[in-house]
Amino acid sequence: MATYHPPWNEPLFIGVAGGSGSGKSSVVSTVINKLNVPWTVVISTDSYYKQLTDDQRERAFRSEYDFDAPEALEWDLLYDHMMQLKQGKRIYVPQYAFDTHTRTDKTVSVYAPYVVIIEGIYALYDERIRRLFDTKVFVDADMDVCLARRTLRDMAHRGRDLDGIIAQWFRFVKPNYIEKVAPTSKYADILVTRGSNNYVAIDMLIALIRQALKQKAAQQKEQLESLSTDKTVFNRDNLLIVPQTPQFEGLSTIIMDRTTSMEDFIFYFERIATILIEHALDSLDVAEQSVTTATGMEYKGLRFTKSITGVAILRAGGTFDIAFRRTVPEMSFGRLLILSDTATGEPALRYEKLPKCITNDTVILTDPQVGSAAAALMAIQVMLDHGVSEKNIIFITFLASRLGIMRILKAFPKIRLIVGKPTDEMVPRFIDARYFGT
Repeated sequence: MATYHPPWNEPLFIGVAGGSGSGKSSVVSTVINKLNVPWTVVISTDSYYKQLTDDQRERAFRSEYDFDAPEALEWDLLYDHMMQLKQGKRIYVPQYAFDTHTRTDKTVSVYAPYVVIIEGIYALYDERIRRLFDTKVFVDADMDVCLARRTLRDMAHRGRDLDGIIAQWFRFVKPNYIEKVAPTSKYADILVTRGSNNYVAIDMLIALIRQALKQKAAQQKEQLESLSTDKTVFNRDNLLIVPQTPQFEGLSTIIMDRTTSMEDFIFYFERIATILIEHALDSLDVAEQSVTTATGMEYKGLRFTKSITGVAILRAGGTFDIAFRRTVPEMSFGRLLILSDTATGEPALRYEKLPKCITNDTVILTDPQVGSAAAALMAIQVMLDHGVSEKNIIFITFLASRLGIMRILKAFPKIRLIVGKPTDEMVPRFIDARYFGT
C-alpha cells in the first residue's frame, strides 16, 4: 500500500563540534549563507544546559561551576527532540540565559526543517546523538585563538568579567577540551581547520548537503508517482462530489468563463465556496440540543460536537474565507503557505500559523484547485503532525483532477474529500488570480 511521508520526515542532521571559540558558529553561518536553503535550522547544545540549583547558580556567578563538562547538558532532552524532528514533529527548544545562569520560560518552536545543524562543543560526544547525524564536522583551532575569541564573546554577550573568563578557561575549559572534546574529532567526517576561512572543507560540506537534498527531492517525486501506480483501491466512501444541479452547473459556467468580470467572479465563486462548505458541515458529527425559542417554546435541534477550524492553503485557499465567516462565524482560522522550491520544483512548507490547540477539532482544509495533489498531501500531513485525527480532517476544493483525488484518498483514506467538479486533466491554476485580481 502506498504511503505519504513529507520531506521534513527524516531531516538531514549535521553535527558541528569543536572547542569553545574555535569558530563553530562562523562555520555554520557561512554554510547557511552559501547553502541558501530557507528550511535549515541551527540548534545549539548551549540551549540544553541543565537548570541549576541555587547552590550551583551561586558557584556559577563565582565562575566555579563547570559549564564545559558534558554532565552540564541535558542529553536526554536533546536526543528526544532530535527523534521528534526525525518523525516530523514540532519541538520547543529551551532558551538559556547566560547572564542569570537560568533556563528561561521562553522556547523556540522548530517544525518541518529539511536540514538540522546541531552545534556545540560536545555535539559529537553522546553516542546516541552521534548515530543520528548524517554528517559529522569538527572545527579545530589553536587554543590561544580560542581563548581570545571566547573572551570577546563572553564579555560582549554573556555579561562576564575578564578575571572570571580567564579563571574559568584554565580551570574548566582547557582541561575539558584536552580530555573530552578533542578526542571526539575522531568521529568527524570533515575536519575544518582555520574556521570559516577553510573554503575547501566548507564547500565539501555544502556539496554533501545539496546532494542529500537532491536525493530527498527525487524520493518525494517517486513517492508521489507511487500513489498513482499503486494498485490499492482508494476509499470512495469518503469522497463527495457535489451534485451537479442546474444551479451548481450554472455557477461553474460563470467561473469558467474567461469573460466574467472580476466583480462577478468574486460574487459567484463565494456562492460556490458556500455550497462546498455547507456540504462539509453536513458531514460533521452532531448531538441533540434543546433550546427555548423567542416565544418560550422548546425546540429540539442539533449542535456540532466538535469545534471547527478552517485552514487555508495560501494564497488560493483564502478565497474561501468570506464564505466561512458567513457560514460558521464562530470558527477559528489557520494558514499554511506551501510554495514550489525553485531548485527542485517540489512543494515546500514556508509558513504555518495555526490555533494553539486543534487536536480535537474538525479541521477543514481549503484549496480551490487540486492538480498533482502535492500541496494537498503536505497540508494534510501538517494537520496530522499537530495531532489532528485523520478522520477529523475535511478537504474541500472546487476543481480537482481525478489523479489528485486518487492520490489524496490513497495516502489518507480516512479523510473526507469534497469536490465541486472533478476533471480528467490538471487544470492550470487561475481561481486565485481571478479572485484577487493578480
